[in-house]
Amino acid sequence: MPGSLKRKSCKFVFSMLLGIMVVAWMGCSVSNAVPYGNFDEIVRFADHLMKEKDYRRAFHEFSRCLNKKAPASRLLTIHEKILTCLAKLQDRPLVRRELLALSGNQKMLEITPADWLRFGQILEREKDYLDAAYAYNMCSKTTTDAEMFMQASLRETKMYFLTGNESKAEKLLAKIRESSHDMAEYHQVVSIMEAGEKLNKKKPGRAMLMSAVLPGSGHVYAGAPFHGLSSFLLNAGLISAACFSFRNNSPILGSFICYLEAGLYVGGIKSAGEDARRANTMEKRIFMRKIRKIFPVEPVFNINKNFRSVEVVYRF
Repeated sequence: MPGSLKRKSCKFVFSMLLGIMVVAWMGCSVSNAVPYGNFDEIVRFADHLMKEKDYRRAFHEFSRCLNKKAPASRLLTIHEKILTCLAKLQDRPLVRRELLALSGNQKMLEITPADWLRFGQILEREKDYLDAAYAYNMCSKTTTDAEMFMQASLRETKMYFLTGNESKAEKLLAKIRESSHDMAEYHQVVSIMEAGEKLNKKKPGRAMLMSAVLPGSGHVYAGAPFHGLSSFLLNAGLISAACFSFRNNSPILGSFICYLEAGLYVGGIKSAGEDARRANTMEKRIFMRKIRKIFPVEPVFNINKNFRSVEVVYRF
């Protein structure tokens, strides 16, 4: 009996120690997994998550901070970080909801036009051009400084150009032209952007159709008169040679010349479209060169996944 009691007491003590160790381990795990309820502790933990690029969890932690009491300036910083996390996650609906919340609480958070400009730049870097245009629009609406208004309006115009909303960009450019008075630099920018909107673009389909009707005419339309003249002369010469061969009872030679003419004719139609596309590319390059003289350029390097090509893109 004494031996069995000793064994039972040892088992009881061992199980108690094991239970205490398990409870302590669970407590440490919970304390490490869940940050403290203090505002500064939550911010530090969320900043750490942002550095680790865990933007989803960082967004949730920053959202917890909004329920805590803090000065308006600190809450505005939290909103900016929330916007950055959502932009990194490319969650467009939540980004727009956050922007609407900021515009609704503008007075309480003491949001300045410079803040709206900064929000737009954050979204622009993440290629969320529509929401960036909204932020730039809020900046131009709330500012009283003429230079900031011009800067925000031009950036908003740029966003519309990038999203393909050219009609809205044209209207905004007209508004900028009416509101600007003594800013020669911005007048120059507006005139260049308007010139880019009215680029003499060639239509490849029209060039190909013109070359199909009259060989060489599509090349002339696309701005390549030498190609057009050479195409017209070659087609005319081969057609004349084929007619001469058939009239002089040389059907084999005539058929061979017709075969060559068919290839030249089809190739001329295709090359007319290529000339039109090449002309559009050159016009765009000239336009971009003029833009870069005014806007600061920012090189962006894109490396192909298979490392076959490297592309350098300038963002203005």
